[in-house]
Amino acid sequence: MNTLKAEKRSMDVKAKRLRREGYVTGNVFGREIEGSIPVKMLKTEVDKLLKTDHKGSQVMLEIDGQTYDALIKEVDFNPLAGRIDEVDFQALVSNEKVHSVAEIVIVNHDKVLEGVLQENMEEVNYRAYPSALVDKVEVDVSGLKVGDTIRIKDLSIAKDKDIDIKDDPEAVVLTVVAVHNGAVPETAAPEEETLSTENSSEISGKFRNCFVFSDFCNCAKIKLSTTEKEEGKFEQCFANTVEVKLRTIPNSARSAAKSWTRRFLRQRWRVL
Repeated sequence: MNTLKAEKRSMDVKAKRLRREGYVTGNVFGREIEGSIPVKMLKTEVDKLLKTDHKGSQVMLEIDGQTYDALIKEVDFNPLAGRIDEVDFQALVSNEKVHSVAEIVIVNHDKVLEGVLQENMEEVNYRAYPSALVDKVEVDVSGLKVGDTIRIKDLSIAKDKDIDIKDDPEAVVLTVVAVHNGAVPETAAPEEETLSTENSSEISGKFRNCFVFSDFCNCAKIKLSTTEKEEGKFEQCFANTVEVKLRTIPNSARSAAKSWTRRFLRQRWRVL
């Protein structure tokens, strides 16, 4: 379990000023906390945490020397500024059930026999005691073909007796649909700088079932980098390109392309 350090925030200082000074604001609430505790955290530490943790993850939160077993309840991303503005936490109590979410993580995309995955849900809502909390549930799609469907009731989390699922068990998590690519026009690759081949392979695994992946990469016009500055540049450029490129994708594949895009950005930078 990761640890994040925070400081109690004076409400006399506006959040906008704190963000300019390199902080992310937030609040901590819980059954044993009267009202809530306004906090501030270094942006660099929050960005580092959110590369591995996300909404629904359990972390140790240190506030001025006091440690809380906490759940990340909300992550407020500002798409215009390209930054995390606020993160809220719930302090956990061992004998109290809490509401949380588990991210749905698709694995073995390349082993789908035919068709393209269309994801309808990205997370599962549930209630559980702190000892039973999970922040993700894996869905193996190997061997699936056109017409196959996975529902909430089919997930491993739905079979855990210590977890109360709050979503409809019949809700469709994903389905496999046929690809009709005859309407996709040819798109010339721009001459500007494109993504490096080495790093593109990392992304393509998440877009394996999206036959226009190369267009997304080419239109980004910027190399993928692990440095914080270039991550922000790539993220903004990539996100701005998505809506334009989606117009060239058949309706049957559009939902899947949107889903893969959101999932990639969220898993790479934990921002959406």
